[in-house]
Formats: sequence, structure tokens, C-alpha cells
Amino acid sequence: MDVTTLYGAQNTSGVVEHLVKAKADGAAMIKKAGLLLGGSALLALLLWLSLTQLPFLTSLLPFAVIGVGYLVWYAWRFTGLEYEYALYGGEMTVDVIYGQAQRKTKCTLDLKAVEAVGPYAPARERLSRTPGIGRTLMVAADPQDPQTHYLIYPDARHGRTVLVFDGPQRVLEAIRRANPRAFLQ
Repeated sequence: MDVTTLYGAQNTSGVVEHLVKAKADGAAMIKKAGLLLGGSALLALLLWLSLTQLPFLTSLLPFAVIGVGYLVWYAWRFTGLEYEYALYGGEMTVDVIYGQAQRKTKCTLDLKAVEAVGPYAPARERLSRTPGIGRTLMVAADPQDPQTHYLIYPDARHGRTVLVFDGPQRVLEAIRRANPRAFLQ
């Protein structure tokens, strides 16, 4: 498939985008369990208050159930993460999307300044021992996936940075077109 083909439609602008849904890790599962337990505890407290202490709350109980349910649903949406990679004009932007509603730019980098690109799994140990690495950004769904790649780029604030990302063929080809020497490492 040509690198300018995006989602089956011909894209003549040279923009390549890729959306990745992050897998739920232990912290996300704990947050979800906490939301369910907290919502259940709040409903139990409201029920107890309406039956024993404040009988006038009994008529408001259906509204309380709806309100607590809405709050739990609203907070639940923000436990899901997605990453979007957008490559255009020699730049790569990585955005984090919270609950399919809020977007935050994680990093923007110049592809011509990328030092190295490669598969992440075989290089994992070597990258952890590489001197001069300021930080590692994990924006991949699964670090063990064979399509997971890394790239090293200079960052003004953090120094040399390792970006771990899902690298389907069209994303790798766009990086290769912008900086072929980064793949020769």
C-alpha cells in the first residue's frame, strides 16, 4: 500500500494519521473498580439515609440514582486512552485522547532530527542502558507487539528522548521518507 493512502482513501496531502487504543493496565482497572465501588457506596449511603435518618430523601432517591450513575459514567469515560500519531510536513505529533473527548499533545518532533528508528522488543534492554537518554515516552498499545517501534529524538527540555510507538507500515514509510538515515542504524 502506498504511504499516501490513508484508511483506504487516496490522500494526496502527504498526511499520515494512525489511532491506537491503549490496553487497560493495572492502574486503569483499579480506577474502574474504584469508580464502581465508590458509586455503589454512595448509593448505599443515600439509601440508608433515606430509610433511617432522613425519610424525606426517599422521594429524591430516583434522582440520586440517576445523578450518581451519570457521575460514574462520566468519570468512566476518562479511564480509556487512545494515542494518535499525525505525520505531516516533516513533523510527527503524538496526541493522547482521554475518553474520546479531550486531547492533549504529548510531543511534537522534527523527523529530520530523529537519530534512530527500529523495532522495540529486540532493543529494549539496550535502550534502558543507553547513556544520555532523558526520558522514555510509551505511547504504544503493547510494548511486546512486533509492530511496536522506537525512535530517538532530541528534545529541548528533556534531552535525548525515546518514543515507543505502534509502527504500522504507513507510519514507518512516512518516517523513512522524511529521514532515511535514521533507519541505517
